[in-house]
Amino acid sequence: MAVSKSTIATITAGLGLLVPASLGLDVTNVPTIFCPFPLITVVPAFFLSGQGGWKAAVAVPMLLFFAWHPGLFGGEAKAPKRSFVLLIAVILLDAADFVTNWNWGLQCPGAH
Repeated sequence: MAVSKSTIATITAGLGLLVPASLGLDVTNVPTIFCPFPLITVVPAFFLSGQGGWKAAVAVPMLLFFAWHPGLFGGEAKAPKRSFVLLIAVILLDAADFVTNWNWGLQCPGAH
């Protein structure tokens, strides 16, 4: 059975997500500016820590990538509508976070 180029590219892209996920969770064991403990790996790590498998949380971004648009395996290039909805939601939430935390940023770390 021949594997298509789009399947290989999709699997390669998904496996590539393991690198930043492992950097964000496994490298320093404490949050730093380069390893900030992203929410997408920290929450699954909390749930998996009871079973001793918290390091398996680095696979969550890859699995979400595959589940978000399984049509990539077949070579479908058009992004699903939910991707645009997610983009707008993230932009609005980031803007709200920026506005609501502006004063805290000036008070605690300072203006520099």
